[in-house]
Amino acid sequence: MRSHDGSILHAASDLNTFLGCAHAAALNLQRLRDPSSLPEPVDADETMALVQDAGHAHEADYLESLNKAG
Repeated sequence: MRSHDGSILHAASDLNTFLGCAHAAALNLQRLRDPSSLPEPVDADETMALVQDAGHAHEADYLESLNKAG
């Protein structure tokens, strides 16, 4: 999400964020309107990378089971 000529432009990732957590989308909008109102997001650390990798593996396994089931 970004501001351009007084309008807010959304990206596909903004929709994904909203679908996953409307509160996160609201915080992103608040950060866009007033960057000093919220702390900067925490950079992903090694633990978050492991959680993300495990999530991707789970999704791949589930997709494979759906494909096998037809």
